[in-house]
Amino acid sequence: MTCVHRVRVAFSFQRAPTAHNAAVREATVRAAVHARLAAGDAHPGETLVIHELALCQAKARVDVAAVNGLLVGWEIKTRRDTLARLPRQQEVYSRVFDRVWLVADERHIGPALHMIPDWWGVMRIRGDLDGCRLVIVRPSRLNRGVDASSLVRLLWRDE
Repeated sequence: MTCVHRVRVAFSFQRAPTAHNAAVREATVRAAVHARLAAGDAHPGETLVIHELALCQAKARVDVAAVNGLLVGWEIKTRRDTLARLPRQQEVYSRVFDRVWLVADERHIGPALHMIPDWWGVMRIRGDLDGCRLVIVRPSRLNRGVDASSLVRLLWRDE
């Protein structure tokens, strides 16, 4: 199910990092992504955030998409996840998004860097059950290879 809403967030996840990230849940990471989106929103309330957005006739589904001038995708990989779908995801995301962020547990960072394009940004998850923060490993850059036909296919969606 796709969930759409505008960002109006007034919370922060600034807990001190811990060495044990195994307990960080995806919902906690999503909240940290929301906080980061809200903090970077130059015009509060104008960023459209879509959860679980299906792309390219449902060939892949991005965890979080943010629309506000650019189309930015956020793929979350917690410790409990695997990287098995990442090659397919990176292929599809690279056709549609202007920027992509991989938000990943420490154990996924090294292997993922060999699977994703250099323009993808990477953030490391630091936290525990109570909250987390996202630490930039590599900044995202603009994707120069957006496929116009893949992008146009998103226009039929109500979002």
